[in-house]
Amino acid sequence: MIQIQRQVKMMTNLSNLSDKIKQWGETAPKEIDESFIVYKEELLDWNKKFNLTRTTSDQGIYLEHFLDSLIPLKYTIIDDYETMLDLGSGPGFPGLPLKLAKPGIKTCLLESNFKKVRFLKALIRKLEIPEIEVYHVRAEELAHDQLHRNGYSLVVNRAVSSLNVVSEISLPFLNRGGRLLVWKTVEQFENEQKEAQAALKLLGGSIKNTFEYQLSKNRNPYLIVEIEKTGLTPDKYPRNVGIPQKRPLS
Repeated sequence: MIQIQRQVKMMTNLSNLSDKIKQWGETAPKEIDESFIVYKEELLDWNKKFNLTRTTSDQGIYLEHFLDSLIPLKYTIIDDYETMLDLGSGPGFPGLPLKLAKPGIKTCLLESNFKKVRFLKALIRKLEIPEIEVYHVRAEELAHDQLHRNGYSLVVNRAVSSLNVVSEISLPFLNRGGRLLVWKTVEQFENEQKEAQAALKLLGGSIKNTFEYQLSKNRNPYLIVEIEKTGLTPDKYPRNVGIPQKRPLS
């Protein structure tokens, strides 16, 4: 079984996200705090019409969406990647906050909900973010497009599917040596790890590391699971839309 890296530190100072990024030893782009303020305001405004998120307090948005999305910076696990794909981005998490913090990464946000796609495109225009695309398509379909298959060095996923399902949908997008980062609770990882490792053998991947963190003292710990693409994923994966969820690999 994979041992969890216990590097837990509380993260409650939300006065300035750029300060938090600098505390982690990273360079914070100019005006990043202003960008996150606009992001929050636009999210709340659009949420009145389209129900993009259940989290509507300022502290909740900064903790559960922005800071949580930026956790990979704390562990310097996205420093060397040129291309990033966010699968099931929703209203942009975690891909868009990571793009704001690492503007040099060419980024693609993949989302099947058209209302969320509209929001993302409008926000990207408002913030004038370069080198970022939004796709309204299912991952199971796009993964068989030769322009995207094996086309990314980093895939991120904060959605709720089990680890073996996420792996089947995500690994075909990665080039060999690329990384998949998946956000999980500790309990989810412990329950899903065995079946995920069996699926990864079929898909050409392996669990490389886990990073545990807490967003504040009174919150349960979470993990980022780091999966490495170690070989080629067979052409038949991912299977057709809906099949990975109905008949997960194990």
